[in-house]
Amino acid sequence: DASPWAADSRLDGRSVLVIADRGVSEGVREDTDELLQQAGATVPGTVWIDPSFTLVDEDEQAALAEALGIEVSDPARMQRQAWRRVLQDLSEGAASEGPTAALIDAGFLSFSQVGDGANELTDLADEQFQVLLVSGTESDLASTDHLAVMADVLVNLGQPGVLAEEYRQQEGGPAQGDIVAVVRDDAERAAAISTVDDLGGPSGRLAAVLAEADLSRGVVGHYGYGA
Repeated sequence: DASPWAADSRLDGRSVLVIADRGVSEGVREDTDELLQQAGATVPGTVWIDPSFTLVDEDEQAALAEALGIEVSDPARMQRQAWRRVLQDLSEGAASEGPTAALIDAGFLSFSQVGDGANELTDLADEQFQVLLVSGTESDLASTDHLAVMADVLVNLGQPGVLAEEYRQQEGGPAQGDIVAVVRDDAERAAAISTVDDLGGPSGRLAAVLAEADLSRGVVGHYGYGA
């Protein structure tokens, strides 16, 4: 109940790209987007990362290469090129024939709008553009390799970002914090990207919003209940 009050005005004048693995629950995604909006951020919705972005087979690699006009190479390199182009494209207004639209058309990404206001990807263009990257224990993507690639691009670009985990306990499954460990266990990433390992709960969603706000002051932190 206190979250809207605690988040109020924390992100006034800022834009936040929420980009989430398929498999993250719709309810968590909607609640997170809405709280970011209540904090004053421009958040048009969520860009979903579909399982094909793992590029595990040659057909997926060929399709991504065709969509972006790049050469087929190893998956990590192709993911890096795609992510850099998406960030550049969104920061400049998401042209209708740009790389983001091309990846959506090719089935590597999709977009869910939220709210009735600024809910188009073109609304993200902003000098204070930052990222909330979301994954979870029920992600449809087979590994966290793409998260490592995307985190490294954020670090290299000096792009403010938070990696958040929707943790759901599973018998024999990962421990809380294992997904965001891709950042926490790497000194360079951990010094530049904040993490939250309990996005599935209200306190975790508030922590993610406050972590985004802290990035504007150069404060990076790691929050939740995991290691």
